[in-house]
Amino acid sequence: MALDLKIAGATVFDGSGQAGYTADVGIKDGRIVEIGSVSTPARRTLGAEGAIVTPGFIDMHTHYDAQVLWDRELMASSRNGVTSAVMGNCGVGCAPATPAIRDELVSLLEGVEDIPRAALEVALDWNWDSFASYLAKVEERPHTINLAANATHAPLRMIAMGARAFDGSEPTEDDIATMRALLAEALDSGAVAFSTDRVALHQMGDGRHVPDFHAPRSEVMALARLVAERRGCPIQFASDFGMVGTEDDTLRELSILREVAALGIPVYAPLQQYPCEGGWRRLAADIGKMTQEGANILFEASARAIGVLMGLEALIHPFSRHPSYMAIEGLPLDQRVQRMLAPGFRERLLSEQPQFADNDARVRRRFEQMYREADHIFIVGEVADYEPDPAKSVKSIAEREGRTLEDVFFEALTAGGGRQFLYFPIANFKDGRLDEQHDILSLPNALLSFGDAGAHLAQICDAAYSTFVLAHWARDREKGLPLESLIHRMTGAQADLFGFRDRGRIAVGAIADVNVIDHAALRLDQPRMLHDLPGGASRLMQCGQGYLATLVGGVPIVEEDALTGAFPGQVLRR
Repeated sequence: MALDLKIAGATVFDGSGQAGYTADVGIKDGRIVEIGSVSTPARRTLGAEGAIVTPGFIDMHTHYDAQVLWDRELMASSRNGVTSAVMGNCGVGCAPATPAIRDELVSLLEGVEDIPRAALEVALDWNWDSFASYLAKVEERPHTINLAANATHAPLRMIAMGARAFDGSEPTEDDIATMRALLAEALDSGAVAFSTDRVALHQMGDGRHVPDFHAPRSEVMALARLVAERRGCPIQFASDFGMVGTEDDTLRELSILREVAALGIPVYAPLQQYPCEGGWRRLAADIGKMTQEGANILFEASARAIGVLMGLEALIHPFSRHPSYMAIEGLPLDQRVQRMLAPGFRERLLSEQPQFADNDARVRRRFEQMYREADHIFIVGEVADYEPDPAKSVKSIAEREGRTLEDVFFEALTAGGGRQFLYFPIANFKDGRLDEQHDILSLPNALLSFGDAGAHLAQICDAAYSTFVLAHWARDREKGLPLESLIHRMTGAQADLFGFRDRGRIAVGAIADVNVIDHAALRLDQPRMLHDLPGGASRLMQCGQGYLATLVGGVPIVEEDALTGAFPGQVLRR
């Protein structure tokens, strides 16, 4: 019987972490059925000499919770080799949802995921209540890629405690019993993990801390014990480990993490270049001791710096709070640029100071930071560079050419018809390099993550990290990382964590979630702004080039860097 597809002559990286080898891959009925020198006839053969074959990438940290309800293509992932995405991170999710908490859930999505409220109000019909009915709602619209969801702490706490969830009140026994019952329903319905958020910078749309930030140790442990008792699935412990707090905060968070991990279940936590005492190396060492004692703790690590893109089409830029710019910001882009280039406008704008509303504290801090750290702001060129030469920073250009920062900013923002972006790496960019991040990514228990697909849509496009990893870390950077290890940590290692049986590997019998990649030609497009969110809101997009094919369940969703229009994705349940 003929194969559906034969991939011929590629170098296969099977997702195990082993070195690549040359082989053909035969696919039939959505599964890999032959690997090696395949002689079975095939209805279609894809010549892949010189290319690599990998398992489809798994993105363990997305915020697609709302977006999947209106977007079937999920292009930020599907055009970067991702075939399975896990949503419900940082304790943020859309279910369970009662009428009493719907407005708070919108505020949660607006605040943490940075999705415009107007888009949410247009797109969400709230035609679900339980976790099970939410997953059923997701399944109503087939997607390009597979989707899985974590059970999330925030909605559980909102339902159980109402307004008390936000004011630091201790939960009662009844509150915890309610949360446990809701969590049990989510686990029984197929949640692949439980996520709790303890990050001080994560706030609701109105500036309040998210509800689970207030959760005491007793509450976290009551929920963690249920996970251990009922399913043994992983727990995401999304903590900043006292990043914006004190040493006591750091010690408390490490203590809770230790207690959760002692339950014998996998725990994964973010590891960033935190400014707390001892930094990330101290945290990695402390958590390393826990793993030596038997704890199964994995790190979520960023492939590149955490930063924002600034521009006239973006959410923020160096003049977005200046009176002269605010007077024209509602104009279409071409008219705005025309006004900015008119005689006298530049001089007037550059003479002004930014103006902030009373509730603009976060924006005010960002403005102060961008001028203070202009040596870390770069003009995005024709080729997107996420570890640029420090000599190309805005500050270096200004000093070299005897100009002000404002003058360089203005010229950059108005170039290219106003579609030019400025790249501002804010975290994980110590000394203007990714050397520290290299060391984080080299940790044996670090998984590649933090693309934040579905969040911060008008500020970042880090969902393209999978393409960046293969191009930058495995090919271009002088001090890089082994290709086979990077692929393993985006495929097999994550499949094992979430219990995605038959995925994350190139193996006979595995489901054919597969990438065929021209690794030598792999690159990232320039970021671009799309205006296709519900209500016309904007989002950044960055796609990979060099994907000869991406298959989900044996069905091509991408061929020659273009979506095929197929929607074979499934909802994955544990």
